[in-house]
Amino acid sequence: MQTRPFGGYNPPRNNTSVSILGVPLDETSSLNPGTRFAPESIRKASESLEWYSYTGDRAIPENGYYDEGDILAKPGDVLETLKRLEKAVEEIALKEKRKIIVLGGEHTILYGTKRLLDDKTLLVVFDAHADLRDEYLNSKLNHATVLRRVLEEFPSENVVLVGTRALSSEEEAFVRENQIRVFTSRRLWSYGTHEVSQKLKAVSRDFSKVYISLDMDVLDPSYAPGVGTPEPLGLDPHSLMALLGSLLSTGKVVGLDVVETNPLTDSSNITSFLAAKIVIEALAFLVEKK
Repeated sequence: MQTRPFGGYNPPRNNTSVSILGVPLDETSSLNPGTRFAPESIRKASESLEWYSYTGDRAIPENGYYDEGDILAKPGDVLETLKRLEKAVEEIALKEKRKIIVLGGEHTILYGTKRLLDDKTLLVVFDAHADLRDEYLNSKLNHATVLRRVLEEFPSENVVLVGTRALSSEEEAFVRENQIRVFTSRRLWSYGTHEVSQKLKAVSRDFSKVYISLDMDVLDPSYAPGVGTPEPLGLDPHSLMALLGSLLSTGKVVGLDVVETNPLTDSSNITSFLAAKIVIEALAFLVEKK
C-alpha cells in the first residue's frame, strides 16, 4: 500500500540496496491502542530531520534506500497480516538480498520477520519486556508472547535481550532455564554503556548475521512517552544509539524493526521523531557506500 515515503523522497528502486517497509498492525495491544498509526507518523517526522549521521560519520545518500510502502493489514486477522509480512520479507530480503527496515506496528510483527532468522543469525531484542509469556489474555500470539513463539523455531542461544526490566515470574524462569542472555537496564546503568557495547560486539563475532528488533519502550517514558506499554527506569537515547552503533558497525546487520510507537499517546510527536532518528542513524550503516 502506497504511503508518503520516508524522508519525503523515493529514488528509483533499482539504484538502492535497502528497503523500508511499514506494518500498521495494532490488533493485540492490551493497554494503549494506536500503533497502527506509527509507520505514517514516523515517516512524517523523518521529513523534518537532517540526514548527516555522527554515529556513522557520514551523510545518507538520497538514492540509498527505497520505501516500499505499507503491508495491507487485514483487520481482525493477525495471522493473515503476518503471512503477508512474511511473504514480503521473503521477496525483499531473501530473494532480492536487500537489507530491510520494518516500521511497526505492534511487536507481534517479529513473528512475520522470523524468516530472516537462521542458526547463523544473532537476534538482539531491545525491549523493556521479555515478550516470553506462553499465553496472554487467552491468546498464544500477541505482543506479550511473540518472542516465545519465535523461540519455538529458533535457538535461544542466538538471542540477546537488552534494556529489559519487566518480566513475569514465568518469563524469568524461562530465561533462566533456556540460558538467554539478558542485559537489563539496571546493568547498563550500573556498569555503563561501553561495557555492554563491547559484550554485544563480542557475542556477534560468533554469528555471520545480526537482526535487531527494537521496541521503543526500551527507552524510558520520559524520552519516549508514546508507546504501547510504557515501563519506567529505561534507557536514554544516547545509550541506545551507542549500543545500536556497536552492532551496526559490525557490518552484519541484515534487518531492523522499530516497533510499538504509539502516536495517539505521544506528546508533541517526541517518540515518532526519535524513532525516525533511529532509522536515519541505522541507514548510515546499512546503505552501501558508493
